[in-house]
Amino acid sequence: MTRVHFYELEGGLEATLNLCCRLAAKAMAQGLDTLIHCADEDALGRLDQLLWEQPRSGFLPHGLAPDPATPIALSAGEPGHHHGLLINLAPVAPGWFSRFERLAEFVHAGDVRQREHMRERFRFYRDRGYDTRHTKLDPQVLAA
Repeated sequence: MTRVHFYELEGGLEATLNLCCRLAAKAMAQGLDTLIHCADEDALGRLDQLLWEQPRSGFLPHGLAPDPATPIALSAGEPGHHHGLLINLAPVAPGWFSRFERLAEFVHAGDVRQREHMRERFRFYRDRGYDTRHTKLDPQVLAA
Protein backbone atom coordinates (compact mmCIF):
# COMPACT_ATOMS: atom_id res chain seq x y z
CA MET A 1 0.00 0.00 0.00
CA THR A 2 1.20 3.50 -0.83
CA ARG A 3 3.01 5.39 1.93
CA VAL A 4 1.94 9.05 1.89
CA HIS A 5 4.28 11.71 3.25
CA PHE A 6 3.28 15.35 3.68
CA TYR A 7 6.14 17.84 3.77
CA GLU A 8 5.34 21.17 5.38
CA LEU A 9 7.60 23.97 4.22
CA GLU A 10 7.85 27.72 4.07
CA GLY A 11 8.52 29.60 0.90
CA GLY A 12 6.90 29.64 -2.47
CA LEU A 13 7.26 27.71 -5.67
CA GLU A 14 11.07 27.80 -5.68
CA ALA A 15 11.27 26.15 -2.25
CA THR A 16 8.85 23.47 -3.42
CA LEU A 17 10.75 22.82 -6.64
CA ASN A 18 14.08 22.61 -4.81
CA LEU A 19 12.58 20.07 -2.40
CA CYS A 20 11.26 18.09 -5.39
CA CYS A 21 14.80 17.86 -6.74
CA ARG A 22 16.13 16.71 -3.37
CA LEU A 23 13.45 14.05 -2.99
CA ALA A 24 13.99 12.81 -6.56
CA ALA A 25 17.75 12.55 -5.96
CA LYS A 26 17.19 10.64 -2.72
CA ALA A 27 14.72 8.26 -4.41
CA MET A 28 17.14 7.66 -7.29
CA ALA A 29 19.91 6.84 -4.79
CA GLN A 30 17.52 4.29 -3.24
CA GLY A 31 16.77 2.75 -6.64
CA LEU A 32 13.24 4.15 -6.91
CA ASP A 33 11.98 5.67 -10.13
CA THR A 34 10.20 9.00 -9.68
CA LEU A 35 7.35 10.78 -11.37
CA ILE A 36 6.87 14.46 -10.61
CA HIS A 37 3.25 15.17 -11.47
CA CYS A 38 2.31 18.79 -12.10
CA ALA A 39 -0.54 20.44 -13.98
CA ASP A 40 1.46 23.66 -14.44
CA GLU A 41 3.63 23.66 -17.59
CA ASP A 42 5.74 26.58 -16.29
CA ALA A 43 6.59 24.63 -13.14
CA LEU A 44 7.50 21.58 -15.24
CA GLY A 45 9.85 23.74 -17.31
CA ARG A 46 11.46 25.19 -14.18
CA LEU A 47 11.87 21.68 -12.72
CA ASP A 48 13.49 20.52 -15.94
CA GLN A 49 16.02 23.32 -15.61
CA LEU A 50 16.68 22.67 -11.90
CA LEU A 51 17.23 18.95 -12.45
CA TRP A 52 20.02 19.80 -14.92
CA GLU A 53 21.62 22.08 -12.30
CA GLN A 54 21.29 19.88 -9.20
CA PRO A 55 23.27 18.56 -7.58
CA ARG A 56 26.00 21.09 -8.26
CA SER A 57 28.46 18.30 -8.97
CA GLY A 58 26.31 16.78 -11.72
CA PHE A 59 22.73 16.42 -12.87
CA LEU A 60 19.77 14.17 -12.26
CA PRO A 61 18.79 12.13 -15.33
CA HIS A 62 15.23 12.99 -16.22
CA GLY A 63 12.79 13.53 -19.02
CA LEU A 64 9.63 15.47 -19.75
CA ALA A 65 7.58 12.33 -20.29
CA PRO A 66 7.46 8.92 -18.64
CA ASP A 67 10.16 6.79 -20.27
CA PRO A 68 11.40 3.43 -18.93
CA ALA A 69 15.02 4.49 -19.52
CA THR A 70 14.69 7.64 -17.39
CA PRO A 71 14.64 7.33 -13.59
CA ILE A 72 12.94 10.72 -13.10
CA ALA A 73 10.01 11.82 -15.23
CA LEU A 74 8.16 15.13 -15.28
CA SER A 75 4.59 14.88 -16.48
CA ALA A 76 1.14 16.40 -16.38
CA GLY A 77 -0.43 13.15 -17.57
CA GLU A 78 -0.26 9.40 -17.19
CA PRO A 79 2.53 7.83 -15.12
CA GLY A 80 3.82 5.38 -17.70
CA HIS A 81 5.98 2.66 -16.11
CA HIS A 82 6.88 4.65 -13.00
CA HIS A 83 5.75 3.18 -9.68
CA GLY A 84 8.38 4.16 -7.06
CA LEU A 85 7.85 7.74 -5.88
CA LEU A 86 5.10 10.08 -7.00
CA ILE A 87 5.76 13.73 -6.16
CA ASN A 88 2.41 15.44 -6.56
CA LEU A 89 2.41 19.16 -7.34
CA ALA A 90 -1.08 19.14 -8.86
CA PRO A 91 -4.02 20.63 -6.91
CA VAL A 92 -5.59 17.16 -6.58
CA ALA A 93 -4.11 13.71 -6.29
CA PRO A 94 -4.29 11.78 -9.57
CA GLY A 95 -6.62 8.77 -9.54
CA TRP A 96 -3.67 6.43 -10.13
CA PHE A 97 -1.61 7.52 -7.10
CA SER A 98 -2.08 4.12 -5.41
CA ARG A 99 0.10 2.32 -7.96
CA PHE A 100 3.14 4.04 -6.40
CA GLU A 101 5.10 2.81 -3.39
CA ARG A 102 5.40 6.36 -2.04
CA LEU A 103 3.57 9.64 -2.51
CA ALA A 104 4.96 13.05 -1.52
CA GLU A 105 2.59 15.97 -0.98
CA PHE A 106 3.54 19.52 0.00
CA VAL A 107 1.93 21.82 2.55
CA HIS A 108 2.76 25.52 2.38
CA ALA A 109 2.96 26.81 5.94
CA GLY A 110 1.91 30.37 5.11
CA ASP A 111 -1.14 29.59 2.95
CA VAL A 112 -4.18 29.04 5.19
CA ARG A 113 -6.48 27.86 2.37
CA GLN A 114 -3.94 25.43 1.00
CA ARG A 115 -3.23 24.08 4.50
CA GLU A 116 -6.92 23.35 5.04
CA HIS A 117 -7.13 21.66 1.64
CA MET A 118 -4.13 19.49 2.54
CA ARG A 119 -5.68 18.60 5.91
CA GLU A 120 -8.67 17.27 4.02
CA ARG A 121 -6.38 15.31 1.71
CA PHE A 122 -4.46 13.93 4.71
CA ARG A 123 -7.74 12.73 6.24
CA PHE A 124 -8.74 11.18 2.89
CA TYR A 125 -5.60 9.06 2.81
CA ARG A 126 -5.63 8.22 6.52
CA ASP A 127 -9.32 7.23 6.53
CA ARG A 128 -8.66 4.79 3.68
CA GLY A 129 -5.87 3.07 5.58
CA TYR A 130 -2.83 4.62 3.91
CA ASP A 131 0.31 5.02 6.01
CA THR A 132 0.39 8.82 6.41
CA ARG A 133 3.29 10.87 7.73
CA HIS A 134 3.95 14.55 8.22
CA THR A 135 7.28 16.37 8.43
CA LYS A 136 7.67 20.07 9.12
CA LEU A 137 10.85 21.19 7.39
CA ASP A 138 13.21 23.78 8.82
CA PRO A 139 13.76 26.59 6.27
CA GLN A 140 17.47 26.67 7.14
CA VAL A 141 17.84 22.98 6.25
CA LEU A 142 16.19 23.60 2.88
CA ALA A 143 18.50 26.54 2.19
CA ALA A 144 21.62 24.40 2.68
